[in-house]
Amino acid sequence: MTKMVMRMASHSNFQVTRNKATNGTNIFKKCRNYNKESENLTKSQRLMNGVALWAAFYKENPHRFAKDYLNIFLKPFQQLIIWEMFHNNYSMFMAARGRLFLAPLYRNI
Repeated sequence: MTKMVMRMASHSNFQVTRNKATNGTNIFKKCRNYNKESENLTKSQRLMNGVALWAAFYKENPHRFAKDYLNIFLKPFQQLIIWEMFHNNYSMFMAARGRLFLAPLYRNI
């Protein structure tokens, strides 16, 4: 007959996550590496792969680049304008200042 031993919560029974591996690895908590090619890369190659990923991300999201790197907080219409200008070959942005109902008055003068 097996005797169950219960451990009390105390300082001597406490383990931090970094020390748990010394007692053996838990295969259910271990992360899997699906990309085996990245294991054979040098540190500089891994760095350049990371730079390429972030460059592709910020190329697709230029408004996030303005927020993250340039620390410019854009309004939603400005984000839309920048995104459209990056993703379209031909773009035109027409902006005006002042009141629109006065435009016919200037035409007649």
